[in-house]
Amino acid sequence: MLLHEPLEAGDKRAQPKGQPPEPQIIVSSRVRLARNLRGERFPDWASEQERVDVLRRVGAAAVQAAEHPDAKVIPIAQVDGVRMETMLERSLISRDLVDRGAGAGVVYAGVRSLSVMINEEDHIRIQAFSPGLALSRAWEIADAFDTRLEKLVPYAFSDRLGYLTACPSNIGTGMRASVMVHLPGLRVSGELEAVIRGLERLRFTVRGIGGEGSAASGHRFQISNQGTLGLEERAVIASLERVAVEVARHEGLARKRALRDMPVVVKDCVARALAILQHAHLIQADEALDYLSAVRMGVEMGMIQDADPDRLEMLELMVQPGHLQNYVKEELDPEQRDMRRADMLRERLNLWTVNEWLVRKARKRLIVRDKK
Repeated sequence: MLLHEPLEAGDKRAQPKGQPPEPQIIVSSRVRLARNLRGERFPDWASEQERVDVLRRVGAAAVQAAEHPDAKVIPIAQVDGVRMETMLERSLISRDLVDRGAGAGVVYAGVRSLSVMINEEDHIRIQAFSPGLALSRAWEIADAFDTRLEKLVPYAFSDRLGYLTACPSNIGTGMRASVMVHLPGLRVSGELEAVIRGLERLRFTVRGIGGEGSAASGHRFQISNQGTLGLEERAVIASLERVAVEVARHEGLARKRALRDMPVVVKDCVARALAILQHAHLIQADEALDYLSAVRMGVEMGMIQDADPDRLEMLELMVQPGHLQNYVKEELDPEQRDMRRADMLRERLNLWTVNEWLVRKARKRLIVRDKK
């Protein structure tokens, strides 16, 4: 779900004293490569035994190609509920892979930069991640692994079409590049739908944080390329990077305009969200993410006193069902999760306050910059 984890204590971002943190509008980058084995039926058409054979064959090769001592094959059928939810929330696996059943698996080495899904829609789905706007870095990780794996298993490839995939829209490079963006300012200003329509006219796909069919919890969206046939990977990445920078610029301007022209609305949005998080006794995961999104915007605009951005990043992970249950070391039913989630949020955010003086200071700072 969220494609990176909080920084360790010793790696905290350098931040000038008294200044708000740098806005984290572009949250993360991902490059996914779809590959299939020559001579094997696609997973949707294959028998259960054929999928099991592919998992064994590709899994062994992927572990070797990972070149990591902790790399291992994890059959989905052997993953318990809490661990599966945690892996879904970190985007290491997809819901489609979970639904696949026997023969589905993932190769993972315990590092956040790479996972390999086996027998999802295609035989092989290589995923490389990087925090922030770093598509080129994610591409380098995916491409290096892909090169090593291709030496170990034969890919289905056409000299005329490129890599052959189960979905025609992936034929060619088989690559989908995406960025995760956080857009609460565009939502507050009422400009979000226009921006999404503009991206779709430019042939980019916009989805929620869980991919196709998912909701945009926490005002986070995935922006990705649509087609792959006849396109060169570097060109796709360069195009998406330009678009991501432009979307981030629009989000930054929307926040500034909202604070300049509607300071009471912005303050109410942030203060209301913080108050609910500090006083709720039952709260669902998506609801918590939406309120944490508003709080993050307030922190990044310099409106909240005693705010710790690293704690906020941690909470954005911990409110999700799998991470929450992993944290408390027990399986919980939905109502228990809502109670424990609310308890954790009240405890961790109890000292944070929306400071009127900081709001005025932030608004004045923006107005001065505009005049310059």
